[in-house]
Amino acid sequence: MTESEWNSSRDPTSMLAFVNGRVSDRKLRLFGVACCRRIWRLLTHEASRKAVQTAELHADGLCESSLLEKVAGEAREVVQLLSRESEAHEYAGGAAAWCADWNRSGMSAGAAAVATQIACQERDPKHVIEEEDAWQSTILRCIIGPLLFRRLHISPGWITSEVKDLAAAIYTERAYERLATLANALEAAGCTDSDMIGHCRAKTDHVRGCWVVDLILSKDR
Repeated sequence: MTESEWNSSRDPTSMLAFVNGRVSDRKLRLFGVACCRRIWRLLTHEASRKAVQTAELHADGLCESSLLEKVAGEAREVVQLLSRESEAHEYAGGAAAWCADWNRSGMSAGAAAVATQIACQERDPKHVIEEEDAWQSTILRCIIGPLLFRRLHISPGWITSEVKDLAAAIYTERAYERLATLANALEAAGCTDSDMIGHCRAKTDHVRGCWVVDLILSKDR
């Protein structure tokens, strides 16, 4: 896959196949978390929500794998229970279990696929798959960015205390509406990188793991 193809793709399955082995488990898990948070209202069982929250903590190194394994097991156990409520709730529980399943490959792809199935349960599937694929593709670009294709020259002078504090607040508070303010702060610090500035000002959904915020905070790829 070329950078041009990556930037225009609306096929998250092929994008996930391309990045497999090229990006960290953290990035992939945060993609799975984003897919689950998109269907958060359907995660009505506490075990399902706890699985997603714990997966996110684990992605940032804030909990042990043993705890993640435990909550993933608990999330899997409630899937059959949820099946008696509705297919959508069962799928939601399955997505949460996939997201937290630390020792199973493809956890992000599994969560994404199940999230799409849920959307098809709720709305006319004629258009929903195309819509969900487009959203997931956008989110993958938000999380991974252009860094698989080329290195960006980041001047240390761009990462001022204001820029770093703002990025940290966006990450912690999920305050993605402040990304445009981050773009202004970067420009004020002398940043001339059009990829960074453009991504911060892009009027699309952004999620935890955003590649610009991660870059500023020195988080992994």
